[in-house]
Amino acid sequence: MHKKKLFLKTIVTLTLFFILFTIFSPLSTAAPLDKHYKCEPEFLITWDEEDVNEPISPYSAPIKIPIKIQVKIRGVLQHIVSPLYKGNKFIIELYIDETPDWSKVTVNPPLLLIPVNEDWESANATVSITLDRNSPAFERTKIKIRIVSRRMGNSATVIPADNITLEIPFTVGYVPLLAINELEGNNKVINPDEVANFPIEVFNLGNGKTDIKIDILYIPEGWQVETISEISLGVKYLGDNYKKTLNLAIKPSYNFGYHEDREVIKISITPYSNRYSNLSGESHILSFSVHSMGFSTPGFESLLTVFSIIIVVSILKKYNSNNNYKNQSSRRGDD
Repeated sequence: MHKKKLFLKTIVTLTLFFILFTIFSPLSTAAPLDKHYKCEPEFLITWDEEDVNEPISPYSAPIKIPIKIQVKIRGVLQHIVSPLYKGNKFIIELYIDETPDWSKVTVNPPLLLIPVNEDWESANATVSITLDRNSPAFERTKIKIRIVSRRMGNSATVIPADNITLEIPFTVGYVPLLAINELEGNNKVINPDEVANFPIEVFNLGNGKTDIKIDILYIPEGWQVETISEISLGVKYLGDNYKKTLNLAIKPSYNFGYHEDREVIKISITPYSNRYSNLSGESHILSFSVHSMGFSTPGFESLLTVFSIIIVVSILKKYNSNNNYKNQSSRRGDD
């Protein structure tokens, strides 16, 4: 009887020892208990949405967005597995997974080493966004960054590879940018009765459809200045009509007498968003010099014309009268 009890105690002791050895040994490969050692990485990615709260301009410096990558292990026996990896680090790679064609996105550093722990451990990286000049204004889009941790451990205490995707949305800003070409210069000498025409070519170099407002800033007394008040321009990269030519017509004062007048007329050309009129660009101030030189006889041209007609009529009448007289004299001679 005593031997039987001793045998049972031995069996129980060995069984308990085997179970404890199976649980706590990192080298154990006991099939039903291995799964308890398996711990998965858990990620937490944080960044400040204020960094991309404002639209990103295609002509601005790269926008830098700091991101914080936190990771820890998660599992039934994470408190047991964690000490086994003391001194080891997660190898975490950062990839640009998706980005618009007209943007350039980088992440630095592309590789992070973060200690393995059952509590959160972290590292920092920076995402940089640069937009091409052809980025479409007001486009709402996003970039995707893949964050991948490599596999760690043996079959009994494996920490598998895992990944998470970070999405950062942003809006493309509108850039009101013009180029202006004064096709015939900005200085002309004309007679007082002539009109100085200045063709002006305007190009939309921005990234959105643009309305152009033309304002006449100064008109000299007695002079007349005319031009179109507004034009609309499309975007070159979309195949729209992105340039137009407008004409500035300047007519000097036409008072009687000799003129030696020189005046400078100023206009402003300002771009506005066709979509949001409150978004405008820098005004371009243009100056045009006109030198009116010569003698003018306003109102006398019509009198001169009438006088010329009277003279011509008088000459014709006199000519006809002389012909009639000659014809009559010739007939008398024949009689």
